[in-house]
Amino acid sequence: MPDSAAAAPVVDARVAPRVARRGRLRGIVRAALALAVGLLAARGSLASSRAWLEKEAGATWSGDRDAERSLALGAASWPAASPRDFATGAELFDREWAFGAPMMRTACLAQVLLRHPTLEPELGPELDRAAAEVLSPEARAFTIAKWGSDPLDGEDVHHDHAAYLGYGGFAMGLATLAHPRWSDERDRFLTRLRERFAAAAPAWPETYPGEAYPVDVAAGVGALALGEPRPSRERVHAQGALAEAVDPASGLLVQSVEPASGAVVDGPRGSGTFLGAYFLTFADSHRAQRLYERGRDHLAASRLGFLGMRERLAGDPGGGDVDSGPIVWDLGVSASGFALGGARAFGDEATFRGLDATARLFGVPLRRDDGGLVHLAGGPLGDAILCAMRTAASPEELAGWRATSSPTLHAEGGT
Repeated sequence: MPDSAAAAPVVDARVAPRVARRGRLRGIVRAALALAVGLLAARGSLASSRAWLEKEAGATWSGDRDAERSLALGAASWPAASPRDFATGAELFDREWAFGAPMMRTACLAQVLLRHPTLEPELGPELDRAAAEVLSPEARAFTIAKWGSDPLDGEDVHHDHAAYLGYGGFAMGLATLAHPRWSDERDRFLTRLRERFAAAAPAWPETYPGEAYPVDVAAGVGALALGEPRPSRERVHAQGALAEAVDPASGLLVQSVEPASGAVVDGPRGSGTFLGAYFLTFADSHRAQRLYERGRDHLAASRLGFLGMRERLAGDPGGGDVDSGPIVWDLGVSASGFALGGARAFGDEATFRGLDATARLFGVPLRRDDGGLVHLAGGPLGDAILCAMRTAASPEELAGWRATSSPTLHAEGGT
């Protein structure tokens, strides 16, 4: 569900069916861009428009209650996600996105509630709705279709379900920090993750049979860190494997590996690196910061004065896929969106404001009557990701949340 050994990277097996989708996605983004540029033309030059948009990011950067409430309400305004909402051209990916939307929405709502507890009467029910959607049979459909078993109810520990258990467990961990009513479900995920990580070792836990993605394992590591008073053996082993999945030349996380040997299948990518850094902030903030900073240093680029992140390193002939979103002027939509999380977590205000301005340009934001902020080019998954990344926690904030929610967890000192 993601997101350099060889001169010409081998693209993982999931990329080919996604190529046909890229043209449609690029068309959507080009249409949104044309609309955005038309709107900005009324405000003068692109440079002055960029400055105006970056100024608009100030309230979000500062953690302003009203700004974060607006993001949360926008993400929560969507009904329960359905595969029919996405039409990627492949049923598996439609189902993946139908799971990813409530998962990221849960993370977004939990972070906003942890930062602004007075919003509980308004956002608490929305958090519960999103968390329940993550647990639903519909959300599990993508992984059941590939493994032939249920990730929560199935008994075969060799059916790894690394993506569902990692991302879902992470969402439940954050939901539990926001309110203990989700602790039983969090613990259910943690038990399953440890069982499957242990059964997979020394190989990589697989997202689908024969397919392993380090960013998905990073989600599992983040989930374990959110629920364990001390690092388990399974978590320590997984973190060690992730350290080996860093491209030695660039410092970026590779996108996919061969499960048994760990050999690189698809090389370093922006979307996986920045999303992996977000998850690892909850387990190893120093390594997460290094991932973010190396990604920023190698991938940041400006087009028409607007900042974005490339999906691949300069000179890498590879492309993207459905998970990475369209590539526009060689900038990755998902890489740019996920990088907002690292910029927020590690105090990189200039990058945060620049990326936020680009998101506003491409996303075409619209304010709802209830104050919620939605994006015409984003859809349910885009709004959920932007909210989760724009409200990402710093390591210091996370330590405070843990201390408030669970003194035992705080004693671990993982961040």
